[in-house]
Amino acid sequence: MPMTLSTRRPCRAEGGCTQIAHGMSRFCSKHLKAITVHGHTSGRAIRAHELRPYRRLAADLLKTYRDRQDTSAALRWLQKMLDVLPEDEAGVELARLKSAGVTPEEMFCAALSIWAFHRDRPRSLPDDARLTFALGRAIVRLRKRRRVFARTSLRMQSFYVSPKAFRYIGLRIREALPVLFLRLIEMHEKAKDEEADLRWLITHGDEKAAKVRQ
Repeated sequence: MPMTLSTRRPCRAEGGCTQIAHGMSRFCSKHLKAITVHGHTSGRAIRAHELRPYRRLAADLLKTYRDRQDTSAALRWLQKMLDVLPEDEAGVELARLKSAGVTPEEMFCAALSIWAFHRDRPRSLPDDARLTFALGRAIVRLRKRRRVFARTSLRMQSFYVSPKAFRYIGLRIREALPVLFLRLIEMHEKAKDEEADLRWLITHGDEKAAKVRQ
């Protein structure tokens, strides 16, 4: 039966979307995709240039604090995530990542870069399902699935990743690692401040520094 004007429903996304809801969903195609991929109708992908400085920060933190007991424990926990798999869509993705050679160190840096981005820019990545999905996506996308030609056409098709996989992995990260992430970032910032103070003292001299800071 064709859809009539009386059966066409407006999209229920926040912000007053004027599009028509897709199928039996409450949302239009655009917002339905945002929920599936980013966990929220207002979710979006974090651009590479936005995340680049946080990736460098994550790599520096891992290099500096890798031998700490808590960091080593986190890496072992991530390895266990790859070894002990749930029997669902998340398990399929984690098994794929393990077979593709993803390491706990890569997972640690991917998650830490997303969390650090959220800490600095909470408006761009709020503390809700968007953060959960972003953490899960960062892990899943460490190794992208191969795109293949569809049998019925010459178009390239990507494999579908269930939102359950993003949610499961993101929630596991959120439950276990944010306290460590915050501790490492605060230690890093304190070390940078102390280094800056030392350079200032070397440049201006102890006596002048003492007068200025009184």
